Amino acid sequence: MEGLPRFYQDEESFAFIHQRLQLIPCPRCGLVSALILNGLVWGYCQNGSTRRKKGHRILCNCRRVRSPGCGGSFAVLLCESLPRLSIDTASLWKILGGVARGSSIGRSFDHAGIACSVRTQYRTLRRFRNQQANIRGQLQYYFGLPPPLSGADPIAQTIAHLQHAFPGSANPIAAFHLHAQTAFL
Repeated sequence: MEGLPRFYQDEESFAFIHQRLQLIPCPRCGLVSALILNGLVWGYCQNGSTRRKKGHRILCNCRRVRSPGCGGSFAVLLCESLPRLSIDTASLWKILGGVARGSSIGRSFDHAGIACSVRTQYRTLRRFRNQQANIRGQLQYYFGLPPPLSGADPIAQTIAHLQHAFPGSANPIAAFHLHAQTAFL
């Protein structure tokens, strides 16, 4: 088995990961048979103060003498979750589509049904703009160059590249998480 994945599709696929956890080397120290399940990762929903499960926490066990792990803790998240954000990938996809079509960022957030401060809206868009080079580099590495697109809007080009890489996917950001095993933002 390769390494510890960062994203999984559903609880059935996590059950597969959990069954083979003792065969996966620790991402930090490389020790095999030291990883254990250590609870859930919780996050807030997009609107409100209710909490939802975002994934599972894995620990490199350092409590047993036979398994001198490093004590590192790692999150394995649902592919619909964005690390350190309460927005899910489907809503972010709607927001980016709205911004690429020329809507204001506030209107795009409203259309996606997300109520948050203007500062949060611009901070989210800035995070995406800062990550575009990494996203496009990953997409080019795995899928090659996208078809040429007229216009110079980088957001529209990144959206077109995602649609080219994952045709027919309703949520290309979640598909990116599963395929690249790296965070979108």
